[in-house]
Amino acid sequence: MLAICLSTITGPTLLRAQAPSYFRVLTVPPRSVGTCLAPDEQTTHSAGLRPTPRLVITRRYPDARREMSLMRDSAGVVIGFHDMVQMSTGLGAGVGEAVVATVRRDGRIAGFVLRSEMQMAVSARQGFDSASLRRMRDNARHTSTREALDATGQSEVRVLTAWLAKRCPG
Repeated sequence: MLAICLSTITGPTLLRAQAPSYFRVLTVPPRSVGTCLAPDEQTTHSAGLRPTPRLVITRRYPDARREMSLMRDSAGVVIGFHDMVQMSTGLGAGVGEAVVATVRRDGRIAGFVLRSEMQMAVSARQGFDSASLRRMRDNARHTSTREALDATGQSEVRVLTAWLAKRCPG
């Protein structure tokens, strides 16, 4: 109630737009950006992993989503890292980038970067019922590349792993 009264006196708080730089894998976003979401208990327990929260950052226009998460063993030691970005580039089109890395007991990091692009043949006049969407998805053009993490990428994973463990503790 107090917050409502204060906002009437001071005016609405303006929300800052999510900067494009927040939607690049292997970059540390500002601490104030994103939301830590509860872990998926069922998936992590069935895989013998400890449930860990994940950080999600979204933007409405153009549509973009970034999700970062850690994987921990049953003792709570970080054994994996995931950073994924998906962005809309137009009607029926998008790009994605993901980093998947494992953290070995000796501290070494191994992993890869996956980049993808997708374009569906979409007409603004075409209907968007489930059958036509399924046909568009099945006939979409996909391209992707996969590269091993180089020394710079491994270093960035090390930094992000420590940052994310503090940002979304669990």
